[in-house]
Amino acid sequence: MFETLPRDFVADLQHPYYYRDIHSRWFQWSSPAILDQSARATYYFVKDWLPEGNELHILEVGCGTGFLTLELARDGHTVIGVDKIADSIEIAERTLAIQGANALPVRYFQQDFLDWDAGELRFDAIIFNRVLHHLEALEPTMQKVHHLLKNEGRIICYDYAYDFFDKQCALWVYQTQRLLQLSGHFEPEHPQETDDDAQAIEQIYQAWEARGRYHQLQKGEDLLAGLKGHFTELLFTDAPWIFLSIANGLCNVTPEQEERLVRFIKEMEHYQTAQGIMPAVGFHFVGKR
Repeated sequence: MFETLPRDFVADLQHPYYYRDIHSRWFQWSSPAILDQSARATYYFVKDWLPEGNELHILEVGCGTGFLTLELARDGHTVIGVDKIADSIEIAERTLAIQGANALPVRYFQQDFLDWDAGELRFDAIIFNRVLHHLEALEPTMQKVHHLLKNEGRIICYDYAYDFFDKQCALWVYQTQRLLQLSGHFEPEHPQETDDDAQAIEQIYQAWEARGRYHQLQKGEDLLAGLKGHFTELLFTDAPWIFLSIANGLCNVTPEQEERLVRFIKEMEHYQTAQGIMPAVGFHFVGKR
């Protein structure tokens, strides 16, 4: 991803730039419609589930390019972002400098979370946003989070389980993408290899499974066991996830059409999972120490 980002890339919800030429199905800064339904929606979710208090101490593990830490600092909280990827931290710090936000109570550390020394710091909330499924050492991570949280402190997580994606999910993805494509409003990530609908659905399913195995992502059962085994559950609910990959394939639409389509696709994913028509891939979890 980072090798394709422009050198002036910034990640700021209040002063967003949009990058249409970034060819990633999971990119959140493609357009106002996609940003509103992804990164900005995540910020509102986190904000709603923070503990009560105007000046909280918050840690984001795997903070990426820092849009969430920046907004929480603007809200008056003291925030630390930790990420092992140097390019991510560079973007986060550059965004602060460009927006004149260096005086905000936010700091970044380019380090693996398990190696990061927090000293005597303890936190009211620790956030994982689209990160937990990538972590190899899940159990030590949960133990460290538990140690770093204050009593009654909260862990807030938005994540997904690749292995929850089944053939019913693949069917919904195929139907949605194919209808948009036939209407001239969708560009497939890869050319369809077959005209047979059943084979095309199978290929979507196999590609999703292969991607999860290739990247050695954590499985859903292990993610939930780690979260629920260490923290008292306050919230566990389905959360749309797949919609972003479809939304990033939209083409030949006006901004107004895109806004309606992205919202509709996301709402339909939520409806399908809420009705038990297909399993939820994404989830929200909030727990307390």
